Amino acid sequence: SLSDPRKNISSLVEAFHLYKNKYLDAQLWLIGGYDDNIIKQWNDNGWMDGITLLGTVQHKEIWNILDNVSLLIHPSLEETFGGILIEAMARKVPVVGGTNSGAVPYVLEFGKIGELCDVCSPISIFQSVEKVINDQEYRNLLVSNATQILSEKYSNIAVAKLQVSMYEKFVR
Repeated sequence: SLSDPRKNISSLVEAFHLYKNKYLDAQLWLIGGYDDNIIKQWNDNGWMDGITLLGTVQHKEIWNILDNVSLLIHPSLEETFGGILIEAMARKVPVVGGTNSGAVPYVLEFGKIGELCDVCSPISIFQSVEKVINDQEYRNLLVSNATQILSEKYSNIAVAKLQVSMYEKFVR
């Protein structure tokens, strides 16, 4: 749910408000259920301009959404793995996530394949988004690095080899 404090969507929405003030044509699509109270609060703060609430979506729709965005921002305060990060990078979408958000820095190879920031700080989120969107060379480097790492660590072949290797250790 967008109103779950662990998802930290309010910091993202506040960061987007800062971004939207500078880049007037910016859009933010939010995926997930929400309650009317949080939307009212964001509306009262003047933060809803440029935001589209997609609600809950079927998993099969995620790739279509990812194919139509410039960036995935993952503001969660905690994450045990972050499959959505892998899915975004597999679709060649750069990712911004939290430096201290559980598994996020590990999945993003400590900044090698995704931009890390303090997701508790709307200003830090804003600065990271601006960096990834505006610096095409940096953006291309993140996507290139992610493509390579995903192939090495998360492809079907890489996972199968790892499983066989682990199996062989236990059988011996």
